[in-house]
Amino acid sequence: MSTAGITASRATADGAPPLVEVEDVTFFYGESLILQNISCSVREGEFVSIIGASGCGKSTLLQILDGALQPAAGRVEVGGKPVAARNAERAMVFQSFALFPWRTVLDNVRLGVDYRRRDLSRKQRNEVARDYLNRVGLSKAEKSYPYQLSGGMQQRVGLARAFAVQPTLLLMDEPFGALDAQNAELLREDVRALVAQEQRSVVLVTHNLDEALQLSDRILLLRAAPGRVEDDINVRELRDDAENWRIDYSRHRDRLWDFLRQEVAAAQGRSLEDRS
Repeated sequence: MSTAGITASRATADGAPPLVEVEDVTFFYGESLILQNISCSVREGEFVSIIGASGCGKSTLLQILDGALQPAAGRVEVGGKPVAARNAERAMVFQSFALFPWRTVLDNVRLGVDYRRRDLSRKQRNEVARDYLNRVGLSKAEKSYPYQLSGGMQQRVGLARAFAVQPTLLLMDEPFGALDAQNAELLREDVRALVAQEQRSVVLVTHNLDEALQLSDRILLLRAAPGRVEDDINVRELRDDAENWRIDYSRHRDRLWDFLRQEVAAAQGRSLEDRS
């Protein structure tokens, strides 16, 4: 396992501590060991993707960062504070949209703002919600209900809702996985724009290699059975080195695919052993 990137990611260039610190985290579902001694970090304004085969614990790790699950051992801190429960400082975007069908688009986006910004009047909270709907191209849909929107539009509502609370940390669990290729690419453009505008820290779980390469500063590779960090790859130079972009992109993609292919083969082997 390469540890150079993992060690280097523990502090920013100016010596400031990372926004997110995960140290030696272990997690069980019942008696099954899901994550073992996971250590990683995320700097302020950094976009980190997590890649691994199904069952490696990617979504479990994301839920631990969100405070929805508590590890059996280890330390998890966001902004220097232990993560003990779900908090408005963090926001989650799900694959399944997770919208309330009986609420209008505007009301769905305003939900988080209502909870976090009670110092604002209802009019002001509506203005915040409208601003983020406009940023994702849905300003004309505020009075619509989720069932009246396409899948891509519904996910834009979820994205606007998450950004509207202005979270310190944005967590995204396969947010484009239920969309067709065209809508997924359009939504990735929205995410790129919003993250660039607001310098949010983001952790993305994805199976899509191109998605991770296009959006990320760093990519964590998770091995399975139990889940553990295999490598921490800096891919920010892909955006900074236009001259060598195509060569470097292909090199990184081949590396990620080789890793995933080996992991899938190993999972299939374990499945056959369990059946025998």
